[in-house]
Amino acid sequence: MVKRVLLLHGNRQTGQLLLGRLERMQKRLSKECNDDVDGMDLVVPDAPFPHPEDDKLRTWWHRVDNAYEGLEESLEILKGLQNDHDDVVGIMGFSQGARLAHLVV
Repeated sequence: MVKRVLLLHGNRQTGQLLLGRLERMQKRLSKECNDDVDGMDLVVPDAPFPHPEDDKLRTWWHRVDNAYEGLEESLEILKGLQNDHDDVVGIMGFSQGARLAHLVV
C-alpha cells in the first residue's frame, strides 16, 4: 500500500514549485519506506487564493490587520483532502504552509 504525506507550500508559491525543489526528498522517502509499503507519495495541493501581487502564485490566507481572511476555507480544504486520502501518514509544510500544518494537527 502506498503511503502519502501532505505537503503544503508557503505563501506566494504553488504545490508544483515546492515539489520541484524537493524532488530529492521525495525519492529518498520512497527509497526509505519499509518493504510492506509500495512507496511514499507527496500530496501537494495548491492554496485556494491567488497572491495579490502575482495571480499565478497562491496563498493559504490573506492577513488583513489581525484577521486571517480565508483561513477557515483553507482548513476545510485540507480536511477534505485528508478524508479523500485515508492513507495520509503525515503532514508538513514550508513557511505559511507549516503554520497551516500546525493548525491541522
